[in-house]
Amino acid sequence: MNYESSMNFYKNLIESGLANYLSGIKNIEKNLMESMGYSLLSGGKRIRPILMMAFHELFGGNPIDIIPFACSIEMIHTYSLIHDDLPCMDNSNLRRGKPSNHIAFGEELALLAGDALLTNAFDIITSDKILNLFNAEKIVKVTNLLSSAAGASGMVSGQIIDLSINEKNANINLILDMYMKKTGLLIECAAQMGAVLANASDEQLGIVKEYGRVIGLEFQLVDDVLDIYGDENVIGKPSGSDNKNNKHTYLSICGLEKTKEKIRDLTCEAVDILNDLGEGTKFLKELTVSLGCRVS
Repeated sequence: MNYESSMNFYKNLIESGLANYLSGIKNIEKNLMESMGYSLLSGGKRIRPILMMAFHELFGGNPIDIIPFACSIEMIHTYSLIHDDLPCMDNSNLRRGKPSNHIAFGEELALLAGDALLTNAFDIITSDKILNLFNAEKIVKVTNLLSSAAGASGMVSGQIIDLSINEKNANINLILDMYMKKTGLLIECAAQMGAVLANASDEQLGIVKEYGRVIGLEFQLVDDVLDIYGDENVIGKPSGSDNKNNKHTYLSICGLEKTKEKIRDLTCEAVDILNDLGEGTKFLKELTVSLGCRVS
């Protein structure tokens, strides 16, 4: 398949999987289901589950087998977006081109919808059905990767740093640490999970982890640029929100040209890392370049 066909294939698996898992939840309050589905099924780039499926396929796995894991990481990502938009966090009223969850359903229900998505994400990857496809050791390993990336030492700490950065303590190292924890670790985790579930070797897993680290930073820097210079109708959220919230970013410190140069360097670095994995990385290379090209 060519790049576009592969993207459509992965996305279709993810979208149908998310809809199926959401509709299969038993004994759930209707308004909670609606709030969860409002954000979970609203589209988006689906980069994390796509990376997971692509790496799984690269190492000989069938992406259909890991739909539960791909949906799990997207549920966690969606929960983080719902909470990130809340007034006590970034106070954003628009997400993916429509009102944020708390605007549509109220703060209390949005908070609980995020909580439900987070916990349900772990429920679907520890079911009896999963144990019939993958051994317990693999499931424990990827569950640990996911909980670490999303938890106190990962995404949550990244959000804490984001809230704490101010005029006095803002510096590049702190900002890059925040990017890695808030955004990069979950992207790195997605790639690693796909590889682990496909029996990649320790050496290969090390390469995948390094690729995830680089692409995670590239992804966040691109988002920084799009936040200021992107078309609101394209990015699906208000442009200039970082400036509005007085956020200190790599872009605000280094400027547009140096940020774009950093993005180009990271793109090249990520492609070079993929070369170490041998044949079959064409799709991943094209995905890497396409992410950087959004601000070229």
